[in-house]
Amino acid sequence: MMNRQRPQRGELAPLIDADLECAIAHGSSTDSLSSMASEACDEDYFEFLPPEIILKIMSFLDVVSLCRCAQVSKSWKTLALDGSNWKHVALFNFQVVVTDEIVEGLAQRCLGFLRVLNLDGCRSVKNQAIMLLAKRCNLIEELTLKGCSEVSDRAIKYVCQNCPSLRLLDVSEGPVITDQGCGFIGNGQHTLRHLYMSWCNDVTSAGFQRVFSGCRNLQTVNLMGCSQVDDVVLKTIGTRCPQLQRLNVACCIAVTNRGVADLTNGCHALECLCLSQCGNISNRSLRAIGRNCPRLRTLEVAECTHLGDDGFITLSENCHNLTHMDLEECSLVGAYCFAVLVWIHGTNIQLCVRFLFSFCFRQLCRRSSSLLWRVFFA
Repeated sequence: MMNRQRPQRGELAPLIDADLECAIAHGSSTDSLSSMASEACDEDYFEFLPPEIILKIMSFLDVVSLCRCAQVSKSWKTLALDGSNWKHVALFNFQVVVTDEIVEGLAQRCLGFLRVLNLDGCRSVKNQAIMLLAKRCNLIEELTLKGCSEVSDRAIKYVCQNCPSLRLLDVSEGPVITDQGCGFIGNGQHTLRHLYMSWCNDVTSAGFQRVFSGCRNLQTVNLMGCSQVDDVVLKTIGTRCPQLQRLNVACCIAVTNRGVADLTNGCHALECLCLSQCGNISNRSLRAIGRNCPRLRTLEVAECTHLGDDGFITLSENCHNLTHMDLEECSLVGAYCFAVLVWIHGTNIQLCVRFLFSFCFRQLCRRSSSLLWRVFFA
């Protein structure tokens, strides 16, 4: 199998430089560019098409293809770098080579056309570039800054103040976000629908409360691994975010039964809930979920060792739309519960496949130990 070659910095050069010579200087071969240009001149079918049709064709190209087209000729460059072709930009594959220069050049090229930008893992991008992006591309709707470790509250402030149409914001696993940044999000992002803040451990419970007090139209929230998410935060979500459909609070060890009850009392539209490794919850939480969340389709409670048969049976009787449950390492769940789950939900194997493996493994271990006892000590 051939290894896929990592994109090089030179392929993004047209975003920064105005002249073809600069693109060549950043790593593109003169011979290759000349051959591309000559081929284009020999059979340039585009010259017979109106610009509107060419722009429509180029709108289906990815970032690399557009940049390569921009290096063919001046006319191709004008069309390839037209802002209408850069509404959705994902630079995840470039991670290492994406710098402030690239983002600033992108902002200058795209202006008000840019709607979606994914900078996942671009660790060299700093506040200044994000601030310029927010000013020039103020109609952006989705911004992913996951893993951008040089980005902080200062950049978040500019994004929140200048991008009133933002619907998705991802600041997981990297950006240095504190309570101050949370204040900016809560005060300026009333249109926000999807918020990802996993592993933001510099944010306190008060900071999260500021976010959810202001962002009342949220539908998706990911707080996985946020060590300071507690029952008060879940109560705030339940009170302020009635439209919430998907919530992930896995590994939030401060969450208890009280927080789950307060959450479900207000979020009746929940369809997906992840409470894995929240070791302080018990059957009381399952009963609260079953009582208040009839639309629930997915529940993940792996390694919640205090959950037992009664809670899951009550949950299944009330949540008829369940299609997936992760019960891995729920050691108190027995054969009777498994039989009831299958009886209620029929042949929907996705519901119990992970639990079935764990359950069968436990039963095998028990029978093996019993057999050994009989052989050696009977």
